[in-house]
Amino acid sequence: HATHTPLPAVHPSGRYRLILFRDLTRRATDEMLAEQEQALASLARGQDLGSLCHDVACQVEAEMQGMARCWIGVSDGNDRLEPVITAGHDPEVVGHVVRLVMGSGDPTSARCVLVEHLPPELAEPLRAADVLALWAFPALDRNNQQRGAVVVAHTVDEMPTQDEVRLLDELATTIAEGIERAAIEAGLAQRALHDPLTRLPNRVLIVDRLEQAMARLDRESSSLAVLLVDIDRFRSVNDTWGPEVGDRVLTEVAGRLLAVVRLGDTVGRISSDQFLMICM
Repeated sequence: HATHTPLPAVHPSGRYRLILFRDLTRRATDEMLAEQEQALASLARGQDLGSLCHDVACQVEAEMQGMARCWIGVSDGNDRLEPVITAGHDPEVVGHVVRLVMGSGDPTSARCVLVEHLPPELAEPLRAADVLALWAFPALDRNNQQRGAVVVAHTVDEMPTQDEVRLLDELATTIAEGIERAAIEAGLAQRALHDPLTRLPNRVLIVDRLEQAMARLDRESSSLAVLLVDIDRFRSVNDTWGPEVGDRVLTEVAGRLLAVVRLGDTVGRISSDQFLMICM
């Protein structure tokens, strides 16, 4: 953007003018990044992980103006990145590519790879889909551990600009926040509905399962068996051998009960020495 002003003090004819140039591109980019950071932080706090990944992918592809597609991989907890957003590409190919690209070099740094440098079995299907370059950005948590990755599959073999790097870094951070939040929520749900010792459903969850099973009986002509399993003289085990041995007894009983039920049956712990079995 340019503005110009006459300088009559220099020459009354107005032949001399002061021209000021302002770079509005940088200002617009900074504003865009700020708005996206705020909006995506809200998404990370309020949306489930699948919806968050979808929205981030749409954001990336909109900023690339149709020149690229976005892939997103999420760690499965065993240092393996699995694709959750593949933009219509073969999930198996995307998974191999994401793991290969993100597994090479420093896992905390972004990297750009030309498709021609990939193994032929991966490069060929990508070239067939008009993908020539990959920009991969790790989604790092607060401890700088990789929780996922945002990958731009670009149709031009070029490097990202500084502004694109900033944007993709922000979006990868948002993905990491969403992954952390999902893990925390899953842990809270697990602890709220499962016995911490045996990992079986607790009283709250087993009662809910029983109500669902009984409601199913009203709709279908099926049968249902409910068994209450009580460990006799369990208190004497704790008093004689200590709580550690008592815990081992409980986990052993839980394992044996799980071993004899069928798929679709439920075993839960409803009190200190009682288990409930729902068999359909």
